[in-house]
Amino acid sequence: MQHQFIPAYAGAIIAITVFGGGLGGLLGSVLASHANEQIVWMLKGKMELRLGSEQQVCGPGDVVVIPGSTEHEAWFRENTEVIDFFAPPREDFLLGGKPTYIRERLRLLARYCPGVARVP
Repeated sequence: MQHQFIPAYAGAIIAITVFGGGLGGLLGSVLASHANEQIVWMLKGKMELRLGSEQQVCGPGDVVVIPGSTEHEAWFRENTEVIDFFAPPREDFLLGGKPTYIRERLRLLARYCPGVARVP
């Protein structure tokens, strides 16, 4: 998983590349719930998304709005590129480095697939 963080005053944009397939299966899903509103713009690949109790499959060109404090979970079975917008900006990204959920997944990759991921 790679990301590029672009902060702004009222929001933040994050470009994310998720390496799915076999490694995505090792990582499992990404479960989240945060106070920030999140807008996901799918650029490439496929994302299976659970938003509250609803499930959907998203592909290139799709846009999903995730209201703040809504539990959501995503699965990436193939290489996928998305642009995430968070309002207000997420504190864990503003502090620098990678958020905890990304660091944990990179540690799993480094443990089970040495040489594939670097742990910050």
